[in-house]
Amino acid sequence: MKRLAGFLVIIAFLLVFFSCTKKEGEKGPYLAKVGNAVITQGDFEREFKNLPQFAQTLFQGTAGKERFLDELIK
Repeated sequence: MKRLAGFLVIIAFLLVFFSCTKKEGEKGPYLAKVGNAVITQGDFEREFKNLPQFAQTLFQGTAGKERFLDELIK
């Protein structure tokens, strides 16, 4: 009986632990961290979609996305 109670306590602890960590990453993994500010993948995509169409063409490809991330960091 003690073994079952211990097992249930461990399961409860793991559920609480993983539910708390999931909330932090809802927007996706972070791409940059400057001080206390974090830029997540979700933030990046939202800001990119808010750009006018001509600006989105300037930041196409891997190099363009890196330049856009640099602009967000600045």
